[in-house]
Amino acid sequence: MPAVLGLPAWGYGLLLGVGAIGGLAGGALAARVTRLISPAGALAGCLGSAAIGQLMIGLTSSPVVVAGGLIVTSGAFGVWAVVARTTRQRLTPADMLGRVSSAAMTAVMSASPLGALLGGLVAAEWGLRAPILVGVPVLTVAAAVCFLTMRERG
Repeated sequence: MPAVLGLPAWGYGLLLGVGAIGGLAGGALAARVTRLISPAGALAGCLGSAAIGQLMIGLTSSPVVVAGGLIVTSGAFGVWAVVARTTRQRLTPADMLGRVSSAAMTAVMSASPLGALLGGLVAAEWGLRAPILVGVPVLTVAAAVCFLTMRERG
């Protein structure tokens, strides 16, 4: 990664910290965002915003732009984490909530290592930027699907 951004080792730790600040800010702003644009709009907006952040990260060698992309992406997923869980709890019957929450967590925890493996394979074949850029159309399509399926529920 030093060849891509030209940062010393501590610079990558700083970027991780910047991303974490974005995630915390997103989580703190989630209720306000949801009130402004609805849960469906917030969830779709999170995915669209994450796509923009990934594009920023994947198309630059500037640490400042990467930091901005990390703030956007992490902030979007901070909002997502709160809104998705709240929406799931609101739409799930009380007697099913434990099972639905466990199934959702199992899906996420199963997808994470699979995504890491696929990202590593893509990076090995096409370079370090490729996995980040591959996520952009995936997030964009997910945003559209999310909005279309959730708009009547949210």
